[in-house]
Amino acid sequence: DYYHAREHLNELVLAVAPVEEDQDPLLEKWIKWLDDDKVLWIVEDIGSRLPRSGKRRTKAKLEREYFRKNAERMKYSTFKEKGYFVGSGVIEAGCKTVVGKRTKQSGMFWRVTGAQNILDIRCAVIGDTFDGYWVDWNQKVLIELAA
Repeated sequence: DYYHAREHLNELVLAVAPVEEDQDPLLEKWIKWLDDDKVLWIVEDIGSRLPRSGKRRTKAKLEREYFRKNAERMKYSTFKEKGYFVGSGVIEAGCKTVVGKRTKQSGMFWRVTGAQNILDIRCAVIGDTFDGYWVDWNQKVLIELAA
């Protein structure tokens, strides 16, 4: 999510800019690029700033790889324009509501398949798509019985 990406930027700045007065301008530039869907610009810029050796170089390369691998998932401006959430808080709250309230009650023990089945139903009920889910589920059962 966006906030984790910002944490990674902070780590990256510490790795490539050990002089404190160089850190803020660099961080501001990279945050702007992150906010403008230009993550690969950050990756490119890191290349010219890598320390020559040591732990800071290792850390910078690790962080560069994080941004390179996840660039497609870091189009935060585009996501915001489409009305998507870019933080994980909404997802975490949803998991607590959907998963926790249905599968983590006292005395419950689940296998993965059983938990997945009950969570599918729970999501269909919460999402107001239960009727369609039920029709699809019944069709699958009928096909399995006919086989």
